[in-house]
Amino acid sequence: MKDMLATAALLVFTLQSFSKCHGSQNDLQIKYEIDICNKKNAKFQNMKVDSFPNPPVLGQLMTAVLTGTNTEHVTSGYLYGEASFNSLAPIKETFDLCYILSTAAEIDCPLQSKEFRYEMSYTLPMILIPGNYSGTIKATDQTNNELFCIDAKCSVTN
Repeated sequence: MKDMLATAALLVFTLQSFSKCHGSQNDLQIKYEIDICNKKNAKFQNMKVDSFPNPPVLGQLMTAVLTGTNTEHVTSGYLYGEASFNSLAPIKETFDLCYILSTAAEIDCPLQSKEFRYEMSYTLPMILIPGNYSGTIKATDQTNNELFCIDAKCSVTN
C-alpha cells in the first residue's frame, strides 16, 4: 500500500510534465490536470513542480523537483496523502513531515524561512495500468497551518 502511495505522490509531483509515457508497454496517452491547491495563507508560496526525464520512461528513474518559498520556520508537521484509482475507495496515509523529508529528500527539520528546492527520485513501475488516477498531497506545520497542497488527476489510455 505504501508503494502505491509513493507512486501516487510522485504522480502528483510530476503529472504536469507527462504528455506521453514511453516504456516497455505500448505508448500510453496521458491526459492530466494538476493544481497547486494552496490556501491563500499557505506557508509555501510561488510553488512550481518539475520532473526529469521529460517525458518519463516506464521502468526508469524519475526525479521530481518542488521549488518555492517557505515563509516560516517549520519545526515539525504532517504530510497527508490520498490516492485513488478508477474512483475506488481512496488510500489515505499520514506521515511525519520531517521523517519523509529526511528519508526522501535528505532534508532535516527545522526548515528555515527561505527559497527551497526539494528533490525526490523514484523508479517508475514497468507497467502502468490504464485508468483514472487521482491524488492529493497536503502538508501542515507544527501548529496545523497549511504549508502546501497539490492535487492531480490523470487519465491513462492505450
